Amino acid sequence: MLNKKKTGDTKTKKYILRFQDLMQPGDVILTAAPTISSKGIRKATKSDFSHAILYLGNSYMHSDLHGVHSGNPQRLLFESPKDVKVLRLKKEYINTQVIENICTFARSEHGKEYSKFEAAKSVLTPNALRQKNRQFCSRLVAQSFENSNIRIVNNTNYCTPHEISISKCFEEVKNVIKLATDEEIEFSKSDNPLYIQESIINKLLTDIRILLSNDIQTLEEIIPFLISNHEYDSQITNVLKESGYLDIWRIDYDKNPWRYDGSIFLKFKNKKELIKFKNNIGDQSLDYDDLRIAMAYGELSLFSGITPSVNEGLRYEHQYNLYSYLYRKYNFDYFYTKKNLYEQLLKNCRKRIVAAEYVLNHYR
Repeated sequence: MLNKKKTGDTKTKKYILRFQDLMQPGDVILTAAPTISSKGIRKATKSDFSHAILYLGNSYMHSDLHGVHSGNPQRLLFESPKDVKVLRLKKEYINTQVIENICTFARSEHGKEYSKFEAAKSVLTPNALRQKNRQFCSRLVAQSFENSNIRIVNNTNYCTPHEISISKCFEEVKNVIKLATDEEIEFSKSDNPLYIQESIINKLLTDIRILLSNDIQTLEEIIPFLISNHEYDSQITNVLKESGYLDIWRIDYDKNPWRYDGSIFLKFKNKKELIKFKNNIGDQSLDYDDLRIAMAYGELSLFSGITPSVNEGLRYEHQYNLYSYLYRKYNFDYFYTKKNLYEQLLKNCRKRIVAAEYVLNHYR
């Protein structure tokens, strides 16, 4: 008798992206939701979709009412396969550097505030020229591609999800949706640590704007401001230290200690994770040893990519090198503090690699 994945009944039936096996960094996710705002946007734009998201590889960036922030695709559930469409650049546009530039720009916008007014202008006055330093979903996606000199819509700054959906730069990724299992539905409803990160970053930027009386919208925008206004170094650094931003990494460190210690990793046991693993593989004979091996390979995959967009360690290394250079050149406390943060994050990456290799060596 064939093993069947456990899925919800008709009342709780949900759908989820097959991001791990079918999606690539730089893919665009267009979505619809059973909400009044989504229905209103779709009606106004005569579109099947109301929201646009950029997939980065195991995570995504988008702009909503909370600003620009990242998300976990495991938490994206849909009522129907018709509520989501995935687009990919046509082959003639794609190379490693193009995708890297697209993803890098999207990440650099993290924290930027959302503007309903700017979003509305995409429908009411799509040929508008004036642009505020704000974001909304389709602008973030279009600007990310523009950063790689690819214009996917007529007006990058004022566009809609519908315009992205009909762009001739893309082709649709087929069969990218599957029925979500009960375990996947349950996980999507569990506590999301990214909400804490989002809250900390948004408050940090708000406090910086109040301190400086300046429209600083992203952490990257602090750098040129500080170089031109060095007298604010101590004050900005104090806001950073008091925000909790420097300790965001501790959330995962405390919640998942197995990731950072091979001896703890070897003792990892979680019944729900084992059930999900068995169902995903389709083999009920698998045990905790099999699960640990798969988890270890999964950990190493996060640090094996050749570009920062798909390698967490390379992203941190890039930031560490940037702030090391800035500190050497300007000797600002803010740059020193950020350099130390990325040094800590690189140490954590090395711990994760060592822990995963420890597990794999144990089973060899």
